[in-house]
Amino acid sequence: MRTLLLNKLNLVDDGYNSKFRFQFSQTIRFNEGEQIAVSSAQIPYSNFNIMSQYNNNKFQYTHNSGSPGSFDVLFNDGFYTVDDMNYYLEQIMISNGHYLVNGDGQNVYYLKISTNQNRYRIQLDCFVIPSTLPTGWTNPASFNLASYGGKCFNFNFIAGQKFQSLIGFNDGAYGANNLVNTSYLGQSVPSPALVNSYLITVPTLVNQSAININTTSAIYAKTPDVDFGNNIIMEPNAFVWIDVNPGNYSYIDVVLCSGDDGRQLTLQDPNSLILLVVKTKDERS
Repeated sequence: MRTLLLNKLNLVDDGYNSKFRFQFSQTIRFNEGEQIAVSSAQIPYSNFNIMSQYNNNKFQYTHNSGSPGSFDVLFNDGFYTVDDMNYYLEQIMISNGHYLVNGDGQNVYYLKISTNQNRYRIQLDCFVIPSTLPTGWTNPASFNLASYGGKCFNFNFIAGQKFQSLIGFNDGAYGANNLVNTSYLGQSVPSPALVNSYLITVPTLVNQSAININTTSAIYAKTPDVDFGNNIIMEPNAFVWIDVNPGNYSYIDVVLCSGDDGRQLTLQDPNSLILLVVKTKDERS
């Protein structure tokens, strides 16, 4: 039985931190009946879920009566929980002066993104902006209540942008300058993590179909079960043996991919450690 250890020294310099090449000292032969499996792996949970390269980093909030009436929410590349998304929106609203401070000294915002656990959806809340300053409140940013008051801001999800797909909403405006507080549930199950499972693939040796080699060459999969920034540990209770394609090879590539769509992962942390084992036909029981 042969073992193949891959770490950051094996990284292919393609900007993804998720492709590894094991270069043999000389061409070797993989024969009919040989199989490969994952012995163990440590992979940093480090893929951002919002990135400009994914075209999912932007939406707007708008107001038909106010001037100006459209405000961009442009995320920096990063990993955002739903709470993080809402906090980021609040920071944008602070920078735009769209908040008030209540009698307890707390900032009050008029849009909210949250998780509705009972409905398994993301919820958007649009609150009516007061036309005059409530008693005991302050307006430190000089929010123009005369212009914006009496209606809601809208969430505006721009066609062609993919932020809304993360939170399970379709393109369009939600709020539409409503005169009453309004909540909206997403039309589909959200996927705020973007990547729901990690695949270890070996496209050099395993190719079970030409449909999507990044998924059909997979030899192991796992759903992240740790917080972002920690290591995803893969320690199979039993080896899952996959037949290899016989042939002569000078190297093999191992690629970490998304189980959702087969796309090669873009990881921020290069410090993966993957141990593979290969057994011959004679070693099969």
